[in-house]
Amino acid sequence: MLDQAVRDSLGAWYAEAIRDSQIVPVGDPQLDLSDLPSEGERLEFSIEIGVLPKAQLGDYDGLEVPRRETAVEEQQIDQEIEGVRERPGKAGDRRARGRRGRLRGDRLRRLAAGATD
Repeated sequence: MLDQAVRDSLGAWYAEAIRDSQIVPVGDPQLDLSDLPSEGERLEFSIEIGVLPKAQLGDYDGLEVPRRETAVEEQQIDQEIEGVRERPGKAGDRRARGRRGRLRGDRLRRLAAGATD
């Protein structure tokens, strides 16, 4: 019965120890529970855990990182454009097409461009 009471309480003791020490545990804890003590004696156990190290910034002033240039071939661009053309449209997609026509003598293209005359 004492064994079950100890095991039921370990989770709360572990959470309290983590909170009080203000560490961030990593991975599963390893419990080392010694034999249960006789009545009136102290219970002793240990829990071993991994913790995140505290990050410390080094000297980064003046650090230069070269820019990596991306090489894209014309064929790759054409393949991407063709893929977009072939996929079905979805809600929210927009398409632009050139249209020519007349409305009361004015060209529609001029109206679409914002001409007001």
